Amino acid sequence: MQVISYPNELDLLPGETGRFNVTVENRGSIGYKVTLGFRLSNQTFKNSYVTFSNDTYNVSPGQQVLPCWLSVEENAPSTSISLSIDFIRLNATDTRVQEENLFLTKQHIWYNETGGWAESAIVIVNTGGKDVLLDKVAVRGQEASWSQVYYWRTNTVAISDDLATTPNALTGMTESITVQGSSRLFSQASTDLTLKSGYTMVIYIASPDSITLSDVGAAVGIAVFSTNAQYYKEANVAVAQTETYNIVSMSFTGTSNATNNAIILRVQNTGSSSFTIDTNGKVNGVTKTLAAQVNVAAGATSDITIPNVQWINGRQYNVELTTTRGTKITYTAVGPQT
Repeated sequence: MQVISYPNELDLLPGETGRFNVTVENRGSIGYKVTLGFRLSNQTFKNSYVTFSNDTYNVSPGQQVLPCWLSVEENAPSTSISLSIDFIRLNATDTRVQEENLFLTKQHIWYNETGGWAESAIVIVNTGGKDVLLDKVAVRGQEASWSQVYYWRTNTVAISDDLATTPNALTGMTESITVQGSSRLFSQASTDLTLKSGYTMVIYIASPDSITLSDVGAAVGIAVFSTNAQYYKEANVAVAQTETYNIVSMSFTGTSNATNNAIILRVQNTGSSSFTIDTNGKVNGVTKTLAAQVNVAAGATSDITIPNVQWINGRQYNVELTTTRGTKITYTAVGPQT
């Protein structure tokens, strides 16, 4: 068995994935299972920033072209390094043969009646023994462009909570979305996505296929494609439970310029489901911490106290609260004149 040829140069930018071919020749009379070994002249750079494909190939007698890929992390610095490739010959029962397996769960497709937009989401867990390259995501058979896909990867957070729709349509390069009780920074995809063995990826898809209000209740498939396989789940299209509110009043307690005075925002939940106001608020852009999260039931009204404001008579105050699902609650009022 011999490696005949592979690319001398690969020009990739941080965050990109490159595909290339390796030609090998099996000079024996029977076929073998082989894996390829990739080495960079800078091993530290490889360990920190580069992921290579780790497929197992069946190589018949004669020459054969093996498709491969490598992915460069988004935070990788610029460098120029050389690549070398060799192979490991395996037999059919070798314990080093690794299988690809992805587990898909918590799939959703929502339609937002208020904004007239749709969104889907799914959790992908790499439970196999090899890194996987995701090269396509489709909803109802329609491939989503990478600019529609927002992703977040983790190997430290177990996702047991269900996913929720975002309060607004996904736009821009990044989005903050609450997953497992905390805000996570999702990135807009631009190319194929690498999911390492043992890692979990959460993806949200903006405007999947042509989902409309008439699709609510229908079962729609979400398909995730790797270079070697297709994974499929179905979800019933649901109406997004949007969070709506009304500010009944904003009052000022305590005395002017006292360090422990406070602002009370009376919030009415005008939506059809409860929402929870997070402990992090802002007054004129300055972060203020509430004593605890406040749950406001559908149709109910709650007083939200923002402590230690040190408001001053006659000045304007802009208050911003945020629900645990990311909805912004804002209001502006002027402090007492005397």
